[in-house]
Amino acid sequence: MRRYVDWLRQAEADLRAAESSVSAGHYEWACFQAQQSTEKAAKALAEKKGRKILGHSVSFILRDLAPSGELLRMARVLDRYYIFRRGILTALTVVPLWIILEGRRLKRR
Repeated sequence: MRRYVDWLRQAEADLRAAESSVSAGHYEWACFQAQQSTEKAAKALAEKKGRKILGHSVSFILRDLAPSGELLRMARVLDRYYIFRRGILTALTVVPLWIILEGRRLKRR
């Protein structure tokens, strides 16, 4: 079995997880999981076409596969959810959550 089949199966599983997150009201996770699903589906397509793609940017992966302009625009939107989520998780390993939240509270004043 080719690797693209594995990517596609995982993309489908991530999409089901995103749908479940939406049903549970966990919208931030649903956005992240939707991005993950799309990334893996794009990697499946690239792999099927014989291209080895590294990285997590959906728009970067799809750019080389010559999709429509609208598809690339939507891919860039999804990329923001991956970058935002990863950025927050990375920040939390360095900066405690209460400091981040306190900074947000001070900005609102």
